[in-house]
Amino acid sequence: MKVQFLGVTGSIQSARSANVSLLVSHSDTKVLIDVSGSPVQALCLCNVDPLGLTHLFLTHSHVDHLYGLPSLVHQLWLLGRTDELLILGNGETLKRARALCAVFSLEEKKGMFPLIWTALDEMEQAISCTSMELQLFPVNHGIPTLGCLFLSEQGSIAYLADTAPMESYPRILHSPSLLIHEAGGMDSGRDLLNSKGHCSALQAGRAGASLQAGRLFLCHLPENQELYADMLREARSLFPQTSIPEVFRSYEIERGKVL
Repeated sequence: MKVQFLGVTGSIQSARSANVSLLVSHSDTKVLIDVSGSPVQALCLCNVDPLGLTHLFLTHSHVDHLYGLPSLVHQLWLLGRTDELLILGNGETLKRARALCAVFSLEEKKGMFPLIWTALDEMEQAISCTSMELQLFPVNHGIPTLGCLFLSEQGSIAYLADTAPMESYPRILHSPSLLIHEAGGMDSGRDLLNSKGHCSALQAGRAGASLQAGRLFLCHLPENQELYADMLREARSLFPQTSIPEVFRSYEIERGKVL
């Protein structure tokens, strides 16, 4: 099982990264989480065939997590995709996603591959993704938002999506091999961050320690990269095994460890 980041920034892109989006792969299963930037190009830069994408999971309906969807669908159609694409998300998110595709009449194009829209309840639930199990759970973001946990025989990857600090975590999240957590800035600005449904780097480090993660990756980062070194120091003060992932790099999960 492996994870690759197509982008790591929050609402405002940086010169080096698109908005946060990631790909979790295992065997022939490839799940793209949220869609931003130039998704087909980003998949190619990950050395992944875009036509091999099997699932798209949309965490919530904010624009920075959805806007790349029409481009993804249109370019897969131009590339000759015929296999269906399963699109997962809560009801409100899929409503907005379908409306976005409808602006360009994508589902009406001749020879368009099937888009299988699968609306999910805003509650804890398990879904089989062929070679992986996907566990979904609600997080604290002000609008309906789902986090996710991927499980395989090699380990587990937890992604909390956009969230303010949570009073408690689902039991399934205990001891993930890798925890991916948003961090919108320094703890000095936590009140503003929390009011907008986000966390500071220190709060992300606290989550890593509380959940006894093997390793912590910070994402949904501010556009000002000069803050990153201080954010890492802040998170590492509570959870030393904290990093900011490199865009497009492949991180393998084997025997419960991140390689």
